[in-house]
Amino acid sequence: MKKTIFYIFTLVILSFSFTSAISGGGGGVKFNSDKWGDVTKEARKKDMPIFAMVCAPYCSNCAKMKASVFPDKELGEYLNQNFVSTMLNSEENMHNMRITNWGVKTVPTMVFLDKNKKVVHMVAGFKNKEQVMKEAQIALSKMK
Repeated sequence: MKKTIFYIFTLVILSFSFTSAISGGGGGVKFNSDKWGDVTKEARKKDMPIFAMVCAPYCSNCAKMKASVFPDKELGEYLNQNFVSTMLNSEENMHNMRITNWGVKTVPTMVFLDKNKKVVHMVAGFKNKEQVMKEAQIALSKMK
């Protein structure tokens, strides 16, 4: 019984830590609402482009990026200063229709959109911190 309680307690603590890291609470990338209307409204208000990370619950590379790439402080500062970021679940119908129209064929895929919601850059597959930073810089250069 004590072992079971210990395991449950450990899982709860880890889930809070993981949630904090994904939301940017630990200095990483701050992923805003997954409601597209909220994201586009915020992008217009802040006059910023959008970074959409397209993932799926079954995707191991998505999970790796969530755990080891997006909590990074330097990457978080860069993306948070230059983009309104959102993480979209490709399995949800409304997101699936949108990302299909963007040309997303696999997960994970990073989609960079200008403030008018036009796709300017897209890259698929696992990327480490340096690669994500480089792709974000390429996206910004295409918007100038």
